[in-house]
Amino acid sequence: MSEDRSQMDLPLGRGVDLQRRTKAAVAKALKNCPLSREQIADRINEALENEGSPYRLTPTTLDRWAAPSDSTHNIPAWLVAVFCQVTGSRDLLALPAEVLGLAVVGEREKHLITLGEAQLQSANLARQRKRAMEALEALR
Repeated sequence: MSEDRSQMDLPLGRGVDLQRRTKAAVAKALKNCPLSREQIADRINEALENEGSPYRLTPTTLDRWAAPSDSTHNIPAWLVAVFCQVTGSRDLLALPAEVLGLAVVGEREKHLITLGEAQLQSANLARQRKRAMEALEALR
């Protein structure tokens, strides 16, 4: 997929409210996840241990990441993917993408995009074919 640099030309400051929105997304993911905070912390710690990371988090850390009043504790960017995987929420991944005018899509959506692009190409080829046929007919 080609990179569209125009997406990066958005006005600065669009992400100013990102900390509040990040904490809200963490809080929503924690609330909607069927796992307890202890289970979420355990699963994240298990993933970190599997990667050889010495970092360990506690349920209190999760609460601090979600607390709007705590501006000093934020989820590290390198933990966002595993947090989203454990909680089953994409919202946190979508925030920085949204600030850049992008979107996070799943496997199904990727295939739908590919299908749409193929249909557009097919329509363009059909128009070219029709024009070529008309030009050939005019030469008879």
